[in-house]
Amino acid sequence: MLSFKRKAKTFKYKIEGTEAAGRFRARRLLGGIKWRIFRHFMLFSLIMLVLLWLAQTVFLDTIYKQVKTNDMRRVSLEISQSLQNDGFESDELSDVMYAVARNNYMCVLVAKLTPDAGLNLRAQSVDVNASCIIHELNAGEVLVLAAEAAKNEGSVFYELDFGPGIHENSELAQLLGKRFRYLTRFYQLNYDIPTMLLSVRLVDTETDGQYVVLINGNIAPLDATVSTLRLQLVLLTGVMMLLGFIMALVVAGHISRPIIHISKLSRRLAQGDFELDFSVPKADLEISELAETLNYAAVELAKTEQLQRDLIANISHDLRTPLTLITAYGEAMRDLPGENTPENVQVIIDETERLSVLVNDLLDMSKLQAGAIKLERREFELTELIESIIVRFNKLMATEGYTIDFVPAARLWVEADEIKLTQVIYNLINNAVTYTGPDKLVKIRQLLHRSGHGSRVRIEVIDTGEGIAPEQIKDIWRRYYKGSANHQRSRAGNGLGLAIVKNILDLHGGAYGVESTAGQGSCFWFELEVKRQEPLT
Repeated sequence: MLSFKRKAKTFKYKIEGTEAAGRFRARRLLGGIKWRIFRHFMLFSLIMLVLLWLAQTVFLDTIYKQVKTNDMRRVSLEISQSLQNDGFESDELSDVMYAVARNNYMCVLVAKLTPDAGLNLRAQSVDVNASCIIHELNAGEVLVLAAEAAKNEGSVFYELDFGPGIHENSELAQLLGKRFRYLTRFYQLNYDIPTMLLSVRLVDTETDGQYVVLINGNIAPLDATVSTLRLQLVLLTGVMMLLGFIMALVVAGHISRPIIHISKLSRRLAQGDFELDFSVPKADLEISELAETLNYAAVELAKTEQLQRDLIANISHDLRTPLTLITAYGEAMRDLPGENTPENVQVIIDETERLSVLVNDLLDMSKLQAGAIKLERREFELTELIESIIVRFNKLMATEGYTIDFVPAARLWVEADEIKLTQVIYNLINNAVTYTGPDKLVKIRQLLHRSGHGSRVRIEVIDTGEGIAPEQIKDIWRRYYKGSANHQRSRAGNGLGLAIVKNILDLHGGAYGVESTAGQGSCFWFELEVKRQEPLT
């Protein structure tokens, strides 16, 4: 049987020989992280291939047309700037026109407009393809185009389709259509060039008047190009799908392998096997951190398991002894004449109180851990509280020879839960009495120091015992933890006292700690803010 808990529910699967086992394995196979990564990687590859197909086939015409349009606008701007900077008759302008025409496979015409709206026939032009229109235009036709540009803030751009069925419903369309048909007859061309791009720009110079710049470019048919690309894409798709499949398997395996390893060990951890090492060699940072966290959790769970076992053993012993005494003395008082004495009754009362203390500690610890205890803060005199607790302790410990000394600094008032703070001081004193040295002396010091805009009181409870080993200090605040058995009292605690102290002080937000040197005793302390103070009388 494999059993694990999740959200307070227990799920059980029979691993061998059942239909449920097959479904469980199938779900792990198809729903595991490895195959999820594989599916996502393959989906990503498929999306990229679809986008590539769309870009290279479906949208190729649109992209190509946009690129040609942007090139034509850029070329028109370059020539206009050269005209303004270098002048119409300059060699620099001719070089620029020739370079941009040849590099972009476009025709260029630059003509000077005369003051009487005529055209200077000393125009410069570069002709790079037989289907170009602008180098065949006469002066009047160029003026028509210049007038159209003047109506549109000095620049106009045309995308004209001169395939069969052209609609010549405007003067401009008739003009350009006439010139295009003339070219097709003269050069014996057909209608394989369906779209023409024409840019017209007016350029004003400071010293030489106004010029018109015309640029003509054609969008060549892409059917053959698309067919070639489609064939390439078919081959490329097959290769990329194969490579994507292989890479998806490799990547998914690389990423999921350490996670699957950690998952298997986690199931063993849930079954109570704490002797595990989750470390994964050469793992990624996040997985290494997860492995370190689980290693730490396994160590802590092992400690908690051992502490719980010790608790059960300790509580069993603590319960058995008083119950045995109560039963024995009760039977003696019932069965034997003369045994119904005050001394025997006191033994039963003492052992009953001992059981009550143990049960109350367990209840308090459970409430503190569950957050069910609310503080009832009020202002009270801390000095008086400590003195009253010491009086009660001295009465109880007088027959055993213990001495508790208290050194107050002043009469101090704090704002806290008096009942809970009483429990803190009682547990610290009881712990010191349990572990103090042969002199059976416990010292309590009340120290006052400035802090920010106010004062803080530090309560120190000091014993003269063997102290605490450095490696044990971090564990003494844990519930169920019990230190060395070398203590002076005949009965040790149940390992809950200091854990209760920690939880109560955490609720108050006070600082606390322990200072200890092996062989020289220990000093447990806590601090609270002082509300007011008075000198000792």
